[in-house]
Amino acid sequence: MAIVTIQDYPQLRPQVLQKVVEAIPKPRFVGGELLPDEPDFTDSFTWEVLDRGRQRAGLVPRDAESKIYPFVPQAVRTAPAAFIRAKMALTESILEYLRYPGTYSAAAEKQVAEAVARLTRQVDIEKEWLIMKALTAGAISYTETGGYSFSVDYEVPAGNKPTASPLWSNTSTADIVGNILAWGNIIRANGGTRLVGLCNSSVFAYMLQNAAIRQLLQGNIVNPADPTLYAQILGLEKLYVYDAVYTDLDGSTTAKFVPDAKFILFALGEAGDNFGGFRQAPSLYNNHKPGRFVYTYEENDPATIWVVVGEYGLPVIYHPNWLVIATVA
Repeated sequence: MAIVTIQDYPQLRPQVLQKVVEAIPKPRFVGGELLPDEPDFTDSFTWEVLDRGRQRAGLVPRDAESKIYPFVPQAVRTAPAAFIRAKMALTESILEYLRYPGTYSAAAEKQVAEAVARLTRQVDIEKEWLIMKALTAGAISYTETGGYSFSVDYEVPAGNKPTASPLWSNTSTADIVGNILAWGNIIRANGGTRLVGLCNSSVFAYMLQNAAIRQLLQGNIVNPADPTLYAQILGLEKLYVYDAVYTDLDGSTTAKFVPDAKFILFALGEAGDNFGGFRQAPSLYNNHKPGRFVYTYEENDPATIWVVVGEYGLPVIYHPNWLVIATVA
């Protein structure tokens, strides 16, 4: 009797798994909105650190030579892709349900869907962790027990990492409006446009309780806890109040993607000159194309089929001087 293969299990064929993945509701992660996917075809990324500036061109007499400016070379950064990949085993007891003679079990099909959904979410969370580390720390540093390490420094200027004084936690005297206007001017001086803010609800609570802001809002509010209202006061295109959490690799520690003491301000930029993105690398498991992949492989003793979900890539910041990482509490 021939040994069964993945082809004997319709629910485990890659094209079926892909349909399963497409049917899984995706959680809303802000990072993917702020640094959208940029498909690429290399697993080692090189990008220019851009500096638009605000210098005038100057006037010249009609028949005179154009004003000469020296060429300023752009800084170039190189970093490898981060390889996100996770897998789960479907063992013999599950496979028995999947291949009942002439049919298959709906209960076992649900097991497959749940396995893929769990892995897909874990990959989504890891990708969000990478993006949020880039935005809230200006660097990614990862070390796993056993020696594997991965790090990228986006070289955000020291002047773009201020500490508010007084701290925002001092709600009676903190100058939140003045701070954000000053930090926004740092970004605008470097050509940044379309500013957005990012914090969690602990920092947003300081804004709600701030004496100066409460005075501004007095008598003119319908919903005093609406972030849109605060974005308007602060001259921002949008204010993201983001409280999503993740559990660390050992499963024992839960943390917020956006730390309690930080307020992040950055410029989205314009079409064709954006702040950054998530560069997706190709994968052998995805027919050498970039993007999310799902595949299966088998072992015969004991009978096991592995489901693997992954995505390769890296958050890239083209304008580190458009990013302000402020300590506010």
